[in-house]
Amino acid sequence: MEADAPRKRFDAAALDEKREALRRDRHALEAAGQLRTDHNASRVRDAAAEASASSTASEAAIGGCFVSRPSASAGANEHVLRRVFLDEERLARKTGRAGVGSRELRAVLETCTGCVPTAAECRAMLGDAKTVDVDAFLAIYRAVQSGGLEFAALSQTMDAFDSLCHAMSDAA
Repeated sequence: MEADAPRKRFDAAALDEKREALRRDRHALEAAGQLRTDHNASRVRDAAAEASASSTASEAAIGGCFVSRPSASAGANEHVLRRVFLDEERLARKTGRAGVGSRELRAVLETCTGCVPTAAECRAMLGDAKTVDVDAFLAIYRAVQSGGLEFAALSQTMDAFDSLCHAMSDAA
């Protein structure tokens, strides 16, 4: 059998060396995979923290844009209403006015409701008083919200909002 080619002899030491190199490479790849997994987990934690912070910031920004109706008892909304009123009162006093009169009441109600009352409506809200303090303003605000005082622009807005809510399906 001349076709018999000489057989290559494998050196056992070289084979063991190659196996050891493969084992080291496999171990290094597994370690790199674990590091990548740790890095990905860290990125996921960072993204979750960022999303949470973003959500909190969004809620704070939205809360600063709208003043919802206060409950009968004092609450967070009353604090916001007081702050808006006192800022307007401070501005009025800086300009030499005695306090919150018809003009300032109009501005405060516009800020708190998003609707502008007429000058006649503001005079009616003030009654005989020339100025109001913060507690009187809160009473006026509650009366306006409940419909006890005339405020046509707010009534129209609330009617339009109610119509919109009724027009929306419950599934939306």
